Amino acid sequence: MKINLEVGQKWVSDTHPHEDFEIYEIIHYPDEEYPTEIYYCWKRINEKAFDEFIKQKKGKYPDELIEAGKNTYPYAWCGEAQKSNIINKIKKYNMKLSE
Repeated sequence: MKINLEVGQKWVSDTHPHEDFEIYEIIHYPDEEYPTEIYYCWKRINEKAFDEFIKQKKGKYPDELIEAGKNTYPYAWCGEAQKSNIINKIKKYNMKLSE
């Protein structure tokens, strides 16, 4: 299964909705010695599911953690990753491209 990643794509999972994400930017890091590295910037799109997931894992909602001077580590709301990591996530959570 070949997966093409593009800006604006939204990937969703029926079983893990807290993992739903959108690709919002692609960054190219040119390097003279190696091929250009490409990173895909992503952000989660299901805030309610993510908040519930954090509550389950850390005992508090994200805003409660922040008020207490803590964070959601190791669970990020957004980030950047190489293509292989994004594709692994899509496969792991049986994600589908949202329309």
